[in-house]
Amino acid sequence: MKNRKLTLMILLPLCLGFMACANQLISGNAHTPVDLAEEERQLEAIYTRWVECTTTHFCQEGEKLDNEFSSQLSNLLLSNPETFQYPFTTMVDNEMIDLFTSADGKLRVYNWRKFAFTSMQELYTVYQFESAGHIISVLGKKDSSTGDIMTTYDKVSALHTVTIGNKNYYFMVRNTMLSSNDIIQSIECMRVEKGKLNRDAPIFKTRNKTFGSIDVNFLRASMYDPETEMYDERDAFNLITYDAEKRQILIPVVNEDMEVQKSYLVYQLKGNYFEYTGIKK
Repeated sequence: MKNRKLTLMILLPLCLGFMACANQLISGNAHTPVDLAEEERQLEAIYTRWVECTTTHFCQEGEKLDNEFSSQLSNLLLSNPETFQYPFTTMVDNEMIDLFTSADGKLRVYNWRKFAFTSMQELYTVYQFESAGHIISVLGKKDSSTGDIMTTYDKVSALHTVTIGNKNYYFMVRNTMLSSNDIIQSIECMRVEKGKLNRDAPIFKTRNKTFGSIDVNFLRASMYDPETEMYDERDAFNLITYDAEKRQILIPVVNEDMEVQKSYLVYQLKGNYFEYTGIKK
């Protein structure tokens, strides 16, 4: 009898402790919203300090201000699901960040430049998406040891939403800025699957294979016409386009000298794939 009482006395605190821990985990899911307008004002102030610093003298605080801005913004997005609906109007209008939202409102891509003066543009990227009623934020690239956001050379320029069957696919156009002239433009197909963002969904099809992205390497200078002294009217950062009416993805033809041509490779939506059908001139 004494042993049974002793067992109960030991188990009861353990059970109560377990219930308390369980309640703490559940309450931990409850989120206290932050003042997003105030957070945006703080970020704007950091950006303004950097602009003022660079216009008056050599900015020795550039790296510090960049770390402050990128850390605060990425942590804000990672920790606050309500940012998914916040417009960040001031920051977008003043070109502090680029913000792309899918047509169905289920995916966002944030892209902004590093505070630096280099020939190669370094940029940060954060993806936000909705899955099973939850908002999930993912850094485009992070430090494996610290978890901090890191830069790439990818400038996002477009986000297209395409419905195939009853599924939505997201086609992101990005530009890897190797220099101001040397650019790799890519289109990658993304899908939200089981709480994760698949950035390489195999949607493109040729006779021999399927794949999730297409890359085109070209020289921006090849779009300049010395006779007219004007650049090609096409947007160099959006040479890859999606024709929603014809449901075609058009990829510019580039010759062996990395010169952009006037013709396009055509990928036509057929069934569940964008199939290569030929060249359009």
